[in-house]
Amino acid sequence: MPDKQGIIDKYKRLARGYDAEYDAHLAGLWDEGLSGLKLPKNGRVLDLGCGTGATMAKLMSRFSGDQLRFDGVDLCPEMVDIARRNCTAAAVSAKHEVQLHCQDCLEYLRACQKEQYDLVIASFILAYVKASKLFPLIYRTLKKGGKLILLTSSRGHGSKVEKEAWRFGLTHPFHIKWWRVITKRFTVLPTVERIAARLRRLGFSRIEGHQNPIYVKIEFKDPKALLRWLDASSLITQYFDVIREGKKQFAIDEILRYCEARKIDFLGEPIRVGQPFLFRWPIYKIIAQK
Repeated sequence: MPDKQGIIDKYKRLARGYDAEYDAHLAGLWDEGLSGLKLPKNGRVLDLGCGTGATMAKLMSRFSGDQLRFDGVDLCPEMVDIARRNCTAAAVSAKHEVQLHCQDCLEYLRACQKEQYDLVIASFILAYVKASKLFPLIYRTLKKGGKLILLTSSRGHGSKVEKEAWRFGLTHPFHIKWWRVITKRFTVLPTVERIAARLRRLGFSRIEGHQNPIYVKIEFKDPKALLRWLDASSLITQYFDVIREGKKQFAIDEILRYCEARKIDFLGEPIRVGQPFLFRWPIYKIIAQK
């Protein structure tokens, strides 16, 4: 898995503009993800990898007056500070209680009591936390009938590009941090089928959303703008973390030249230097009920 300090340093750089530059493109996912959700009055909600608190703020507004208790957990102090500002006012106006914890998600879950939460949210954290460690702790802390809502991308949709990425790495060996690739500091996302199977084995009685993705659609002025966004986005960040920092801009230019020369497309969209690019990425909203 990636080192904690590396994660903190990365999101410290991104924190100030994260809502506007990155999270805004994913806002619609949670609008759809929270539709139809029901929570008991005085219920408890846990947001793992809460970031700037945008999801909790949405829930607070949606369940105004129900006096819910929210706990948000994130590893980066700067993100937690922004979440505290975003959520405190929302909590007061909607009559909720909120506490933010700057802590490793696994450490927080291990300290939780059994059957403590009615809802656990985990958004794009499987690149940083192993599902084999995370899911049993979530199951333990959920009340009977409680739900896990997981947003994740899945390995395999961009299989052609993934294969070409490894080929690019082999032909450009001095651009890549190979020690990250061959050690536990690099994580390959699990397939959505494997995620669903693991949740079933734990005992979740009902699992939905793993068969039909929701597509994020973002128009970029050119593929280079897309790659820079992906480098900072939690959707696929691990893959860019293996590029050496001093070589990153040069490597991005090389990647684009490589893609154009080999006539590579990405999920059906041709990659052409200097041409507009429509990014269509499948995201899964998996809901598992205990």
